[in-house]
Amino acid sequence: MIKTWPPFSYVAVQMTSNPFMEEASIAWAFNRRDLTATVVPFSLFTLASSLEAGLPLSSVILNASKSALLSFLLLYTFTISNQLNGIEEDRLNKPDRPIVSGRVSISAAYTRYIIISMACLLLSYKIQAGLGATMFLICGAIHNFTSVSSFGPTKDLVTTATLVSGLYSGWELGRGNTKKGIEWISCLAVNLLFSISIQDLRDVVGDAATGRYTTPYILGKPYDRIYIAICMLSIRALTLKKQYLDSSHKFTANACAVVVLIADMFLVVRIFNFQTIKEDKKTYSLYMARFSLELFLASFILSS
Repeated sequence: MIKTWPPFSYVAVQMTSNPFMEEASIAWAFNRRDLTATVVPFSLFTLASSLEAGLPLSSVILNASKSALLSFLLLYTFTISNQLNGIEEDRLNKPDRPIVSGRVSISAAYTRYIIISMACLLLSYKIQAGLGATMFLICGAIHNFTSVSSFGPTKDLVTTATLVSGLYSGWELGRGNTKKGIEWISCLAVNLLFSISIQDLRDVVGDAATGRYTTPYILGKPYDRIYIAICMLSIRALTLKKQYLDSSHKFTANACAVVVLIADMFLVVRIFNFQTIKEDKKTYSLYMARFSLELFLASFILSS
């Protein structure tokens, strides 16, 4: 007799009957779209910090693993609070999300938010990354539970502050030199502040329909894209020396500088040549990939 696999519906029922598997599935549903914006870059920055501190390989790997866990929990608090605050918007744009689809009730989402926030605080202070994690939670709450994110410039500011807080927690965890970490974070923060609105090119009309007047909506076409392009290139020109060219290892630094400049130019060309909602979503994904790439390059620059 030929053995056949059980049907997908059977597997799904079996998985949902296991509370641990169901909770893992819910966590994935909340966070899957945003892993490259938090878990990946924060963990990479911990890697850079650990290498800068000269730690042995075993400690580097352990720190990166701790950072990935903490980053995931921090992201979870953000996505829950964000989706609690964006139910009407999700009905239009992302009806598959757990809250708006009815998979997770509002009360259950708040319960998860409180429990996971407490877990973040306990874990972060246990592994000596408490300041950055605390600031992430505060900035995330401001972003999602107040009207700050309804206005473009303030949304860009608090989004940047949230990401910067996560980066600082990653640097703390790696035990790198605080001054070097702050210098790099400052350069990244300025770049993010004036270009993070690239995420809002994806649905200007939908955001406005739900009362969110993002930077692209305020500027209008084509000035939204011109603004982002000018900011990306001009700020890169201002921060390139501090981040890369001041390194004592000129070849490595110059090579890394060329890579990020090519990535910047690619994004600038793309935002003008591909302007559909589908392509703008891809552009934002590539923007966050470039963010992670830069933090990966930090491992070479800061450890040299």
